[in-house]
Amino acid sequence: MKFALPTFALLALMLGSCTPTQEELTPDAHWTATSQDRIKMQVLPYVAKLPKNATHETKFDSVYLPYYKGLMDRFTWRHVYPDGADGFYFSLERPAASLYDKKVLIVGRLRYDEARDTLLAYEEAFWTFKMTQDELAARGDLLFGRYIAGKSLDAYLPEVAQEEYIEFPDANNSYDTHARRWVFGGSGPRPE
Repeated sequence: MKFALPTFALLALMLGSCTPTQEELTPDAHWTATSQDRIKMQVLPYVAKLPKNATHETKFDSVYLPYYKGLMDRFTWRHVYPDGADGFYFSLERPAASLYDKKVLIVGRLRYDEARDTLLAYEEAFWTFKMTQDELAARGDLLFGRYIAGKSLDAYLPEVAQEEYIEFPDANNSYDTHARRWVFGGSGPRPE
């Protein structure tokens, strides 16, 4: 029994060290500034409002590149962390329609081939409600930490949570991984 306490303490320390630091969660820890911009250009057609006259089928057409380039500074990578399978977990701040300066956090996973400048895989796990920068920092860090650790987010879903955390998915809206977009049922709002 003499060794139980030191062994337990060592095990706790090792398990605790598995939690990434804030520095390890920053985009700069994993991607160069150039890579961040190149990946963002690949992601913008999924997260930005559709350009005028575009459809989900045409939103990738080169005619819309100036539109997406004009949005680059409005979207900000908040978190990036390796997923252990040749990809990355990410969170991206997106401006929200609001009288106040509010943003939405989009969280998911992606895989990017830098040599070919191609997004190989992309999936959104959830969107937060519109939040101020301070709310987004606190709640976004909490939700992203739980997401990358594989912990349940059920307590933060809109049907359960007492406060606003996750807006989508909800009872009427889910993410279609094949189409790489949200599928809306019922009369739920569209995250655009």
